[in-house]
Amino acid sequence: MRYMIRGMLAICSVIIFFCIMAICYEVAVRSIFHQPTSWVVEVVSYMFLWLALLSAAIAVAEDKQLRIDFIVNRLRGRARIIAEIATLVVILVTVVIYFAYGVAYFVQAYEAGWVHGWGRLYIPMAYTRAALPLIDAFLIFFLLTKITRLTRALGQSDAELEALALKKGEPDFGLH
Repeated sequence: MRYMIRGMLAICSVIIFFCIMAICYEVAVRSIFHQPTSWVVEVVSYMFLWLALLSAAIAVAEDKQLRIDFIVNRLRGRARIIAEIATLVVILVTVVIYFAYGVAYFVQAYEAGWVHGWGRLYIPMAYTRAALPLIDAFLIFFLLTKITRLTRALGQSDAELEALALKKGEPDFGLH
């Protein structure tokens, strides 16, 4: 999983670099030649879409997503593990639903031959619509991995769980 996250971080870095270069190009061409391009805004907006979704998947994989956990943080031992598993299952169900609708939307855009026509590139919508099911597949993998690790932690004794919590500073039960 660590290599998958590193690969996703590398892709995010390339996207950020390309966006910066494209925007600098646009500013230079607009300022020097007074000829704005029509493709930069379009391409950068699609890249930001991919960047946002990849970043969200990375945040979930590294357990850094935004969450309200003041109740879960008050729990200890098995109760906390069960609460964490329940939370992850709710998130997993939501992501699976998004995945199903994302695949349907991607297939619909692909079969209909929809094209983004507000710029000059006329990019097939299937390319941008592929982002949601692809990123959801990563999220499903990351969530199932976390649920599996937490389920294994349920088999540990209370003393082992408490020792793990004290050793790490906070009980993440080996998720990192």
